[in-house]
Amino acid sequence: MSSRDSFAAYEAVLRELQGDFLALLPERVDEMRSALTLLASDPAARTTLRRLGHRIGGTAATVGLDDVGCLGRAIEEYLKARDALGLDDVRRLEGVVALLDEWTREALRVGGLPPLALLGDPRLVAITSRGTAQ
Repeated sequence: MSSRDSFAAYEAVLRELQGDFLALLPERVDEMRSALTLLASDPAARTTLRRLGHRIGGTAATVGLDDVGCLGRAIEEYLKARDALGLDDVRRLEGVVALLDEWTREALRVGGLPPLALLGDPRLVAITSRGTAQ
């Protein structure tokens, strides 16, 4: 097998893994939204949301979706950096989950990776260390 054939095989496997990941994202977004609604009343919801961010971040990076991975890691890090969450924090997190949902819907609609810019989106910037004081 030539290196060109090997690369083509690798790309095919990567596209399949990306497709599998994309197919699971709507369920993960729903889980995140559920956790967000429970943040004020259920301490486990924070852990759930942080773990979902961690999983999305790691899996997305593994399948070559680095921007989505950054989004997941940003959610995880935002939650790790705060002892308590206020209403503004919850709203910021809701914005990032909405961004992930929009990206996911577009990716599934077009059957591939949409051209939405995740990293520069103000909703994501609002939860990164560049966007808010901790």
